[in-house]
Amino acid sequence: MIIRASRGMSLIELLIAFAILAVAILGLTSGLVIASASNGLAATRTQMSEFATSRLERISGQSTGTLCSGDTTPTDFQTVSSQNCSEMATAPSPFNPDVPANTGGWMMDVIDWPAPSTGAGDDVMFGPVVVMGDANSVDVAATLAARATAFANWSSTGSAGTGCDSAQVQTSPAIFCREIHVERANGAIGDGGTGNVTPMLSIWVRVLRGGTTDFRSGSVTLQTLKAQQ
Repeated sequence: MIIRASRGMSLIELLIAFAILAVAILGLTSGLVIASASNGLAATRTQMSEFATSRLERISGQSTGTLCSGDTTPTDFQTVSSQNCSEMATAPSPFNPDVPANTGGWMMDVIDWPAPSTGAGDDVMFGPVVVMGDANSVDVAATLAARATAFANWSSTGSAGTGCDSAQVQTSPAIFCREIHVERANGAIGDGGTGNVTPMLSIWVRVLRGGTTDFRSGSVTLQTLKAQQ
């Protein structure tokens, strides 16, 4: 009876096995990195959407007399006396929301003037900016400081470099900056055929992420209609 000695793996076979395992681990790691980055981007855009939505929710409870736009004709729109929103009047017709920050009728969201320190307290969604901290949560202290700076830098004439195009925003990916555009809508709501109609306002809100000039990929834009009452 012949007994053969069992054969183990050769060094070459072992190296090949390790090479295959290394490639598999590398692919898995790359997939995890991509998934993590995608989740982070999704979380960021969710926060941006919430910041934009908070403005629309606030507007739903406001009268048009506490809003402002480039339409300054008293019979068409009542503007806020303490805030000049003439920058909105630079919008083309029809309004094009896909333009760089602080241009084309977009204005940094300062329509709730005076500054938050006199009325908004620590409501971080008051605007016009929020600062994100760890784990995609809002850094309250940094936000309150940043919005105070944003209000101080804002020019009511909407000059370049004082809105969401300011150095404060453009140099920090942690900052979200909110812009707004308000104009009369093309249409009105009737009231049961009596001939009386309620004119409408078109409200546009955009949140830009700082640290990038690519407003198409680094922004969230929402739009709604509101009765002009």
